[in-house]
Amino acid sequence: VASPALGMIGAILLLGVIYRGFSRLHRRQATALFRNLQRLSAMYMAFSHGRNDAQKAMGVLTVAVAVYLGQE
Repeated sequence: VASPALGMIGAILLLGVIYRGFSRLHRRQATALFRNLQRLSAMYMAFSHGRNDAQKAMGVLTVAVAVYLGQE
């Protein structure tokens, strides 16, 4: 029950900090900055998703090896 409320409060506070921090930039400068920051966040998201996929495959291979070695 508390987690969604805390998440919403944290998001509102973070949005306020970002708004106040970048409110003095001209629209063109802010657009260019946030465009590049969005590219950076997309690269990080792709990297983290790929990293999790490799862990899943290693888990399946580990179980297969354990089953194979357990048969002897």
